[in-house]
Amino acid sequence: ANTNAAATTIGGLGGLGGGGAGARTNNGLGTEGLANTGGGLAVVDLVAGQFDMVLSDMAPAVPQVKAGKLRALAVTSERRSPALPDVPTMAEAGIKGSIPEVWWVLMTPRGTAPAVVARLNAEIGTMMKNPDLQERFAQLGITPLHSTPERVTELIRLETPAIGKALKAAGIEPE
Repeated sequence: ANTNAAATTIGGLGGLGGGGAGARTNNGLGTEGLANTGGGLAVVDLVAGQFDMVLSDMAPAVPQVKAGKLRALAVTSERRSPALPDVPTMAEAGIKGSIPEVWWVLMTPRGTAPAVVARLNAEIGTMMKNPDLQERFAQLGITPLHSTPERVTELIRLETPAIGKALKAAGIEPE
């Protein structure tokens, strides 16, 4: 592994430069952000030696950690993950500031009929209660949360300014 923090490359989570913008600006880490098309590909690139470090969602990382191919340094959630109980949180690891958690959202095009949105949301809510699906999520370190379209809109509205601020502070330009 690269021991020169100023030359450390970090990847993952698309245009967020590995989600590391917040970590770099909040903690003075001299990492070089390298955008990737997502956490899954970034994890593959990390295993292949293309990056020194990756900030990834849990799903692609947990199997690699459990297989001994990667070492998890910390999780970004407020509590330790049941899938990786020995891995500290960022706060426990001494990384201050906020690093956003990953959340996935199913979206429809603007103007989709409210009845269609309501039906999709109800069906997804039913699927999320499936014990087999819940078990698979747990194995991957995913904490599922079914919500409403209104709550998702609010989350996007609340998180957008903080993400924009971290990207600007890290010198990451929109593509």
